[in-house]
Amino acid sequence: GLSQLASQHVRLQINLGLGGCYTMHTDQGTAVGDGQTLLVTALFYLNDEWQPGDGGELRIFPFPYQAEQIAPLDGRLVLFEPRMVHDVLPAFKKRFCFTLWCSAADMAASRQVDHR
Repeated sequence: GLSQLASQHVRLQINLGLGGCYTMHTDQGTAVGDGQTLLVTALFYLNDEWQPGDGGELRIFPFPYQAEQIAPLDGRLVLFEPRMVHDVLPAFKKRFCFTLWCSAADMAASRQVDHR
């Protein structure tokens, strides 16, 4: 729950639309504070007039299920566990995204998250 929240880190990401992408990764190793463990990654998209073909879709790989592709639609909020493998497909239009990483004070707190 929120009582475990120790800190958060926000980043505004701007992709110029020249085919830039993020390769497959997890956020698990993202540094947010000394002795803290990431609990959740949140993405908030600010892309008005996004159209299919503009690219920049988030692709998540929720093992053992099929990969999911999520369009970066204006106002869309996506939450996922930092250990989830994901990537971002090449963007061909300028793309804006706020990324928020929320962390807990220690490893024991992260084990209490319900993963159903």
